[in-house]
Amino acid sequence: MLEHPGPQGWIRIPAHEGNCCRARTTCIGLSAAIATVVSTAFVVDEPVPLLLVSVRLLVPSLTYASRGVDVSFDGAEVRAPASKGLGTAGSVLVLSGLGLVVGVEASVFVTSVQLGRGGGQTVFTLQTFSTPTLSLLADERLNFPGYFQAGNVLVEGSLQGGHVSSSNPLLQNLPPRALEVAVVVLRLVFSLAVVVGDTLIVTCRGTGAYRLLVDEVLAMRVLGFEVSGGAGLLLPLLAANRGDHEIVLQFLGMEGLNSTQIQSAQFAELTFQALPSSGVNTWKIASYSQGAVSNTNDGSFAGFQPVLQLAVELAPERSPPNALIAVNLQVSADLNPVATQLTLVAPPGFSFPTLCGELCSSFGEFFAGTSRPVANLLTTAAVGLLDQQLVFNIQTPLRTPQVLTWLVQAFDPAGNLLGWGQADGFKVNQMRDAQVLYGGVPGLQNAQLAFVFTLETPSLEGTFRIVEVVAPSEISLSCDRLEHLTLPDAVCAEQGPGFARLELDESLQPGTFSFTVTGELPSQTPQQNVFSIVIRRSPSEHVVDAAFDFVGWQIRDVSISQPVLAWSTASFQEISTVTISFTVQLATIALRAMLIGLPPGFQHRVRSVEEFKVSNQRLPLLKGSTDWLDVSVLDRILISLEPEDPAVDVGTYMFSFPVEMPAVAELPSVNLWQLSFCSSRYCVHPKDEAVLVSFPLPGFLPGDVSLLEQRRQQLAQEAAGRPETASARMMRWSILAGAPVLLCS
Repeated sequence: MLEHPGPQGWIRIPAHEGNCCRARTTCIGLSAAIATVVSTAFVVDEPVPLLLVSVRLLVPSLTYASRGVDVSFDGAEVRAPASKGLGTAGSVLVLSGLGLVVGVEASVFVTSVQLGRGGGQTVFTLQTFSTPTLSLLADERLNFPGYFQAGNVLVEGSLQGGHVSSSNPLLQNLPPRALEVAVVVLRLVFSLAVVVGDTLIVTCRGTGAYRLLVDEVLAMRVLGFEVSGGAGLLLPLLAANRGDHEIVLQFLGMEGLNSTQIQSAQFAELTFQALPSSGVNTWKIASYSQGAVSNTNDGSFAGFQPVLQLAVELAPERSPPNALIAVNLQVSADLNPVATQLTLVAPPGFSFPTLCGELCSSFGEFFAGTSRPVANLLTTAAVGLLDQQLVFNIQTPLRTPQVLTWLVQAFDPAGNLLGWGQADGFKVNQMRDAQVLYGGVPGLQNAQLAFVFTLETPSLEGTFRIVEVVAPSEISLSCDRLEHLTLPDAVCAEQGPGFARLELDESLQPGTFSFTVTGELPSQTPQQNVFSIVIRRSPSEHVVDAAFDFVGWQIRDVSISQPVLAWSTASFQEISTVTISFTVQLATIALRAMLIGLPPGFQHRVRSVEEFKVSNQRLPLLKGSTDWLDVSVLDRILISLEPEDPAVDVGTYMFSFPVEMPAVAELPSVNLWQLSFCSSRYCVHPKDEAVLVSFPLPGFLPGDVSLLEQRRQQLAQEAAGRPETASARMMRWSILAGAPVLLCS
């Protein structure tokens, strides 16, 4: 019990744990009054010559140099029978109606006291008066210790998505999402110093309380007395979870530093990971020294609101290159928000038309810091755009981008971001089976270039009537000797360096097609040795399907003419004699084998070397009675040359052999023969590494008459004295001029 003699008697102050005044709270006041209870107990001792009618309680100071508002009784309420008297203002509380009795302890309870900003030990003065006007002082107790007031923690913070550190600029500007690991950064300023051994407890509360994580990301740094860009001093901590929503950190000592870890008014930064939730969340930050609260923010920090995760589904009807396509879109989210705007961010290379759908528009904008095009879907419908079947249009690039991810953002009617989501995009599908075949001989004139492709899109309107071929500009294309093969009849609308355009009599339907044009090859492989095939609608010119940038063949250092294919007429499943001829224009020692490839459905009927005729005895066949000929596989024939003496002289060479024609059901969609010249005997396919050059030869069908057969018939007509027809005369001059003999159907 503390005693202090007054001028008119004694006031005894019971030693309530060393204080006469207690604050039944650990909270501190900020700028508004809070429900804090202060209780005061004291005893009036004899002698007291005058009746005590009033008491004045002052809180003159805190040991901490407080900033801003100090303790205030302005809004305080006093529990009956006592009452708040006139003269109460600020840190002065006047009490009336106490009914003090000499020698009996009196207590008064005061609520709704606004505590001072800051923290530390409070100091009180208690005075009693004999008059209601406080004009006659009866007794007083000066500057006795009151309750310990916890210091204040000023809190600022931010929530960063776990993707912020990503090198992907698409993600760096996006806010964190619920149920996705994010990084919490709290900037803290303590009123009272934090020392070694103190504990810091971070608690998240509310319906949207975050799950707090203790991992390698957790760190605390002292930044100084001003926020700067420096990394700060990393403090040693012992951290652990206490439940899902609380982290307990103990400050450890560090060599070279005194016991004070964070000084008063010094900035500190706490970083850790959390799993955000949707809903209201508040954060309490409190430090404890020897088990008692030393600093706190009363749990008043309002926290952060993550946005929602969107589930995005993209389903294109088709995705050919360089085509305007329709894409089905569905976006959904938890909590059923109403989104009236969806922002679509496509991968680089795609482009939106200005009017990209019924609800879609685009104005050539790109997402911040990227080359990704942006479009917006807008609606005024009350149901919004989520969980709806939506469609938009987009132009595909020539080839699949390296990054296929799409981004979709959803906004509410007020323009606030509700959430965002990513979707794995779709590849740009090059037209199937697209390829070009030609013999890569330097400067070859009248080279046959064969093109193959497979179309899978049906033409309901019958408008797929344009076929374009793009070649390196060094290769000049010509339709003079166009072979349609499985392509419908066509007119050559354009031809020239690096380009040919065919306009078909009929629309293409799903299937595999092949055709040949002639070309003049350069003396060396083009630097950009790529080809393209484009199928367009007529007359809109819209791309139906395409294959871009498939690789052409290398130009090799050999000099062989374009081979010629001839045959004797035969019907389905009958035997025809096929002849392949070619001319070696410069002698070579590079060859070790020649490979003849038959189209699907055709099968050779060579049973012995006697059934395979070689016209030129100067061809250095592999020595041995039968070793030079491999006919073990019915769709190919391998002719091997002598490796010890492989020189092939200048001259014309012909191979003749029996072939069985296909049945009706076996007619090939790619009716091409191939003659390949190889640098090794191990040569079984035109694309093997050993192949130097491989020539395509337009094929024929059962019942077709070759030019060689037509010439025989023409000569028979002339011998019989019948007049020569115009077509026969043109054919004869063509043969006499040395033009290659090709298919004539």
